[in-house]
Amino acid sequence: MLIVSLPFPPLPVVCIKSCDSNYSHASGHDLLSVAIASMIVGKDNKAGFDSMQVLERKQSIVIELNDRIAAVWGTHEKDNENSALEECYEIFCTQFRLYMGCYPGSCDIRIMDMDSVCASDIIVKQAIGHLNAMASTFTDEAGSVDKFQIPLNSTNCYKTLIRLYVLGIYSLSRETPVVAQNHRIEPHDADTQCP
Repeated sequence: MLIVSLPFPPLPVVCIKSCDSNYSHASGHDLLSVAIASMIVGKDNKAGFDSMQVLERKQSIVIELNDRIAAVWGTHEKDNENSALEECYEIFCTQFRLYMGCYPGSCDIRIMDMDSVCASDIIVKQAIGHLNAMASTFTDEAGSVDKFQIPLNSTNCYKTLIRLYVLGIYSLSRETPVVAQNHRIEPHDADTQCP
């Protein structure tokens, strides 16, 4: 439930496969869920899971992420959408590293670029699942959840999914809090094929 409430997409975090010592990537959502679990049940939780200072830091990171992405996407030129999307992706990466710094462990988190994620990667399925879970969580009208669900076979393009995250943040930044609660980005608002 904690990850559903966060705007971070599953990012491709650099890791090494133990079987062949080659670089690969793992999901940032998996890394975050392990960090949360370690903080809750681990012995090295001196800062305290619900320390007010930690909570305020996390909140400021998420607010800054939302503000920066909304500013970049709101000022990009129509013909510059790819560069704006890359800039927004870098913001996701930077803010994710800062957020992970609120948990015990190394802050040296390396994240691969969007093009490194293949259509068959679990990260794509996690992104679709996360977007659907957010829609389910924040949609309050009976029966309207299906309207905002992204079918698992609708897209396999990671860039398209990142664009949906950006559009969601930007859309919510332009609305009043009451309207924002009831508004979700529909799949047709973003291309379903990679450029």
